[in-house]
Amino acid sequence: MGRVLQIRVMATTPYPEEIERTWPALYALAWPDPLPPSQSPLTPRDLLELVSTLDDQLRFGLKDRHVRDALQSDLDRALSIKAKLEDALANWKAGEANSLSTQLEDALDALEQKAQDAAASGQK
Repeated sequence: MGRVLQIRVMATTPYPEEIERTWPALYALAWPDPLPPSQSPLTPRDLLELVSTLDDQLRFGLKDRHVRDALQSDLDRALSIKAKLEDALANWKAGEANSLSTQLEDALDALEQKAQDAAASGQK
């Protein structure tokens, strides 16, 4: 690194709107009160924030115990992958981080299906 210029390895979500399209049930659980189109969040909602916010919601905000219980183990797996991803980024292991990003998206796919199933069974 230079005296002024820093080199970083980071993960970004270039199109945050893809999160809601790809994982609509998880998005609704993480951010239950949608913002009007004229407003945007103070910080962009990205994929890593989705995982952290879901954890917060399941711990402190979600009243439906059935949904919470259905999602907890898969969310724990996603949190573990997220932590490994952040560690890989911090240690400049871009290849490992890339592999972990795929694992995280796969974990969110499984979590999305469980969220949809839990919501459907709660409506019966």
